[in-house]
Amino acid sequence: MTGDGNRNPNSRGSIVIKNAEYIENKINSLSIYNAYWFLFELRSNSISPPVYILKDDSLIKKQIISILKQLNCIPKNLDNFLQRSARNSIPLSYVRWFYEDARAALWLNMFLKKLKIVSNHINIDSDIDIFVHDLIFNEKLIFAAGNFQRAPDNYNESLIDRKKEALDTLRNIYINSSVGYKKTKWIDRSNAVNINHLYKYMQKLHDLDNLKSNKDNKKSNSKSKSDVDKSGYKSALICIDTIRFKETDTASRLHHMLASLDYWVFNADSPIAGELKAANRATFIDHMYDVWLSKSSRVRDKKIKEEGLGLTRKNQKTLKLIAKRQGKTQGQMLNDIIESYDQTFFSQVPKSTRAAVINYPTSKYLKGYIDPFNTEQSLRAEQFNSEPTLAGIDNTEAKESDYNNEMSESTPNIEDSVCTTDDAEPIVNDQQNQSDDNTVSLDNVDDTATENPMDEEINLHEDMIAIINTSTMEANDPLTKPQATKTNLASGENLHNIDDKIADDDPFSINAKLISEKVGRA
Repeated sequence: MTGDGNRNPNSRGSIVIKNAEYIENKINSLSIYNAYWFLFELRSNSISPPVYILKDDSLIKKQIISILKQLNCIPKNLDNFLQRSARNSIPLSYVRWFYEDARAALWLNMFLKKLKIVSNHINIDSDIDIFVHDLIFNEKLIFAAGNFQRAPDNYNESLIDRKKEALDTLRNIYINSSVGYKKTKWIDRSNAVNINHLYKYMQKLHDLDNLKSNKDNKKSNSKSKSDVDKSGYKSALICIDTIRFKETDTASRLHHMLASLDYWVFNADSPIAGELKAANRATFIDHMYDVWLSKSSRVRDKKIKEEGLGLTRKNQKTLKLIAKRQGKTQGQMLNDIIESYDQTFFSQVPKSTRAAVINYPTSKYLKGYIDPFNTEQSLRAEQFNSEPTLAGIDNTEAKESDYNNEMSESTPNIEDSVCTTDDAEPIVNDQQNQSDDNTVSLDNVDDTATENPMDEEINLHEDMIAIINTSTMEANDPLTKPQATKTNLASGENLHNIDDKIADDDPFSINAKLISEKVGRA
């Protein structure tokens, strides 16, 4: 007896412990959504107090476990509660369209507030979650006689079919009245400045029933604002007295704007009225888009002005056209232009001393300092005279051939005046003419150089060209042909001087050598 008496209490305690473990395992395996429906079932059976089921995701399961342990619920009874809860609950598929979408939840809140079924205020995103929770688990919403209404007090909440029908009807209305994504995809959800600007624009009063196009608005804007009757004007934002979001909560503000546009056409009395409202809504969205572009342009211009990148109106149009053809923004196009110029500049400017860079001639900007024998005086001489002369002959074969061609073309009549019988002699005389012409010009250069060799150094090329042209003109004259033929005869000394000149790369050393020889002979 003693042993049995001691054994019965211990066995009873072990059963209680096992029941508690079973309750904890079953309740913890439920989702948060199903846990609320289980509490709804307990309330319907008067097991829990008949009060609102508050939204508290972190404590809902602990609350259910505490109630069941106090009742000392056995596993069989717990399984029966779970089965009835599954039958008398609304599946998540019926409510997912607004349970997981804040935009649809706000539209549903606007809809039920117009019907005076709900009256809660929404200021933060958590208020949206509370509204959705209360609508599913606390509100007695039914759809009867083509209208949405509250159920009477004797409504049996376990009969959930009528509420399913109401929510399914609301879902169809929302889908048919919502704005397509393509019409609002231009809204930059990450741009807080433009979202707040559009939110304020929708808060303003507009004639929503008689919206005009942009052209009509420009004509009407010519009238004074005091002449416009705003008695029928209203805000495009719905329920702005009970739905207010802070400026920092741009995500909720965007949901409020889109839900208001969705709400625009749902309560049309006829198909014609529905089409008219849809047209007005499309016009209003176009106005919003223009406001968006205007604000973005002002923000961009302000940013450019702050950065000191102000452009003239002509350059702005050109930059806009270039960016459009390249498929880029104006900022990206500016960066590309600067980058390409930067690469070109630093790739063409050679690595040299600062003095060499400063001494670049202005006409040779961005051209490399290639010839190491060029001096400052020779570069300046090239600026004043671009034609090849004796002192400016380069040591390359290409420039030498060009020079010979030009000199042969400058005396086309010497061949006829020198040779009349021998066919081979004109070729020799042609070469002699070139050397004699050069010799004559050198003699004249020596005369001028002895008088003032340093001051007249830069003008040597122009003097030589003038002398060569004079000798050519005299050769073309019939009265001076014999004299021109005599002066154009080649000599060994002149040919030797020409060879030395071609062999040497420095033109000014050649001139100095010729001048010294002339002075020595004198």
